[in-house]
Amino acid sequence: VQKCIAKGQKPLLLFPGPDSISLDAPNNSHMPDDGTTTTQAPSFQQHDQLLILIDGTWHEARRMILQSPTLVESSQQVQFTADCESIYDMVRKEPEKHCISTLEACAHALTLLEPDENVALQAKQSLEGSMRDM
Repeated sequence: VQKCIAKGQKPLLLFPGPDSISLDAPNNSHMPDDGTTTTQAPSFQQHDQLLILIDGTWHEARRMILQSPTLVESSQQVQFTADCESIYDMVRKEPEKHCISTLEACAHALTLLEPDENVALQAKQSLEGSMRDM
């Protein structure tokens, strides 16, 4: 995290929140609590972008975020706003329809962040293939 900040970049923290920028909405839209949408300028497709994922149940992940204010403050929170379907339901039931596993979130984020579409697709297929094999 410190190396990323030293290069003048903010790491991306994949966790929903009031200041999160959508990775999958057009133009990386930001959706404030009042329901309006403003467009954010940054493009996240960089070869050296740091993506941080919190792994655990939703309850555990929320607790980790609450106990890590420095991480949250030094990162740009990002989230997905488009509907995602989970293949995780075969293994375990998610608390909400829009919830996906950390592995699926990683695969989806890579497809949106990786500048090389072939690399992104291969990573997604490998990650999701591992989950299907479970």
